[in-house]
Amino acid sequence: MKKTLLIGILTIFPLLLFSQNKKIDFGIKGGINYSNYIDNIDLNLFTHIPADYNGKIGFYIGAYTNIGINELISIKPELLISKTGSKAIIEFKDLRNIYTSQDILVYQETKAVIDEYNVLIPILLNLDLNKYFFEIGPQFGYAFSRNISYKDGPINSQLILKNSNSENFEFAGAIGFGYRLSELYQIDIRYSYGFTERQHLNSSILYFGLSYKL
Repeated sequence: MKKTLLIGILTIFPLLLFSQNKKIDFGIKGGINYSNYIDNIDLNLFTHIPADYNGKIGFYIGAYTNIGINELISIKPELLISKTGSKAIIEFKDLRNIYTSQDILVYQETKAVIDEYNVLIPILLNLDLNKYFFEIGPQFGYAFSRNISYKDGPINSQLILKNSNSENFEFAGAIGFGYRLSELYQIDIRYSYGFTERQHLNSSILYFGLSYKL
């Protein structure tokens, strides 16, 4: 945690120093997201059992600072709270290397819902083109809450999906596109991909949002 926070501070602090006498805007934003996980399947099913992941709708809310470098380019650090997650299905066919035909199996599949709450710090480079803008940059994340709820009775649930608190940090890349509705309001769509593998998974999230300049 200390290392990730230090990287974020060291990234933002020079921007704030450089931005003196530059145009700085502040605002708030929020919206919905559609999140999913990409499973990096471990062939050793005793350490990781693969699952089929499906997208899940969540939300995010937070604040931003837009630091103008010139009329075309600006830097936009953000601080967001986001709820993400995924739906997961584990089928009996994926457990065949663990359970034999002599085992008594009650459930042919297990369904689960994963919910995460995250603190996100995107630091984006904005390219302003009149009413349109493009953005790209790194995103630092910390999952401060993770919960797995099962819809059906799981077969040895501790083996199926991990619920560890040891893999909370994520480094991701983000890219987006937006449109200014007025001087104060803008809408945007953004995609982020988690380069850091957590719980054998990489996050894949699509954001739809509305911003208001204070």
